[in-house]
Amino acid sequence: MSCIRRIVFTTSLSVLPSTLAAQRCLGNASFADRLGHVGADASFSPDGRSVTGAIAFGFPRGPFASVGFGSTHNDDLEDDARLFTATAGVGIPLGPTARTHICPFISAVVVNDVELRFAERLSSQSFGFGASVGRTLTVDATLEVVPSVAVALVTQQVTIHSTPGGTVSITDSHHLVSFGAGLVVAKVITARPFATLTFAEGETNSSYGVHVSFGFMRATARPRAYEGAGSPITVWVNTRARVYYCPASPSYGATPDGDFMTEREAIASGATPASGKRC
Repeated sequence: MSCIRRIVFTTSLSVLPSTLAAQRCLGNASFADRLGHVGADASFSPDGRSVTGAIAFGFPRGPFASVGFGSTHNDDLEDDARLFTATAGVGIPLGPTARTHICPFISAVVVNDVELRFAERLSSQSFGFGASVGRTLTVDATLEVVPSVAVALVTQQVTIHSTPGGTVSITDSHHLVSFGAGLVVAKVITARPFATLTFAEGETNSSYGVHVSFGFMRATARPRAYEGAGSPITVWVNTRARVYYCPASPSYGATPDGDFMTEREAIASGATPASGKRC
């Protein structure tokens, strides 16, 4: 049973949606600038490793979803298995600046063809329910640091197929907590190291890994601003009224129709400052 538990832990490394959804709440670049993201995760534990590639689509204020494929390896068995991942969630900005995001999510991982000893094979289905929160810290005009933490309750059903014989099913529940800090370059490229703790029946296991992703499909066509026209400060543009608000304004991120961009981009697009003064 201890071997099975280590297999369960190894195959559950992909439940948390790191590659699976690109949002600030997950320490990644936001969907506000690119509607699509493609990336990969590599997770390592004392008993094995898991590698996943995925593609995700979503909106900065609303739903996002993704699918991915990969493989997992358990050192006890010296065997690789295929895995399939899927995630859906909702991005919710907090506060007037919308720099903090929280995302409730559901996630599923299916693992097939783990070869055990004595002509047995293992498959598993994991379902995670949780939430993640992250905050954007701006370093300069092109670099952001996005620390995040995610928690999830995971229910996993493991089925062992034996020949001859039959099948045996084992249901296991455990909690996951993941910490990470993403480096977002030009709002498009993300590199994020992370660590994950798993708590199950009084035992604590740890893993670590790295996530990389690249955004595509620009959300809004933004014209290039002339050099010196405005600052690199991020403002909120009311796209209907064609005015923009500085970070200290109560309307920052709060109007029904709007988008985040730098002040230079806002001026180049034809927007004017709501207060009559630039940021």
